[in-house]
Amino acid sequence: MNNSFSNLLQIGSVVILKGATNPLMIIGKNVLANSGSNRVYDYLACSYPDGFVSLEDGIVFNHEQINNVVYLGFDGTLQNNLEENNNDNSLKSVN
Repeated sequence: MNNSFSNLLQIGSVVILKGATNPLMIIGKNVLANSGSNRVYDYLACSYPDGFVSLEDGIVFNHEQINNVVYLGFDGTLQNNLEENNNDNSLKSVN
């Protein structure tokens, strides 16, 4: 797990994981997966272009699992300010 928002890809980025062929769109960062292990992952993503249809569609993974960045999400002043304010104190829980 990566501990800093500044080193993670932006929300909306589309990636392909190592060993996979289907693209995923990043919809969350620093995510706590409540699957019994309470493990923290760098990203929460959904299938692209289908999107997030149900809770079962959420895919968690870490930065080192990314093989290819297909599209880099929005990177602007608002995004940077939000990330600075939320850095290290923003674990999100996903069931």
